[in-house]
Amino acid sequence: MAYHYKQYSGNCHNADVFDTAEEMGRSQKLGVWRLQGGGQRPWDYRKQNQR
Repeated sequence: MAYHYKQYSGNCHNADVFDTAEEMGRSQKLGVWRLQGGGQRPWDYRKQNQR
C-alpha cells in the first residue's frame, strides 16, 4: 500500500479505490505505512530536494 496523490486523480475513475487502499494500508500498517509516520511522501521529498 502506498500514497494516493489526490492532486492528480481528479479524472480517475478509480480514485475511490485508491482512497480505500490507502486507508487500508494506514489502518493495517502495510507498505509505506509500516514506517513511523508513514515515511516521507514523494512530493515532499521532491520539494525538499529541488536544486
